[in-house]
Amino acid sequence: MWISALQIGPESKSFSYSWRIARGIITTDDVLFKPFKTTGFVIKLSPAKEYDAGTYRCDVQFMRTYKIVKRIYFGIRVIPGHLVDLNFDKSLTLEQHLESEKEKNQQNATSVPVQKQQHLWRQRTVFVFLIGIGSGVVGGILLHNIFYYLIKVPNNYGYVEE
Repeated sequence: MWISALQIGPESKSFSYSWRIARGIITTDDVLFKPFKTTGFVIKLSPAKEYDAGTYRCDVQFMRTYKIVKRIYFGIRVIPGHLVDLNFDKSLTLEQHLESEKEKNQQNATSVPVQKQQHLWRQRTVFVFLIGIGSGVVGGILLHNIFYYLIKVPNNYGYVEE
């Protein structure tokens, strides 16, 4: 997990970043925050552990006046895996389980006609494509023959021999 203070990067030397943390609680009460040391304006928690839970506060100050330009709060809650079972299907009642199975069956039933419809459209597209190419070839051959005979026929029969 990455926590970033601002869009302004570290290349901007006119701002300073100070991080503070209130461990274990989500709050905005200034009295509860303790200094949090970090090398920059980004905190990396990978993976976030129960110890990392709490509220992180970043104060962005203008270097010349030390006036706080922006204050950002990030709240993190980490629930241990042994306290919570995240298997959704196990938490359903019998009625909810039957309803979800019914919905799955309905989705599968509606997806089959859609697949057939898509297959028919593909077949129709190929058919139209082949008809277009075929008619273009036949039309080209007919035009070639017509022009050939228009040019050759007057030359062969247009002159009278003496």
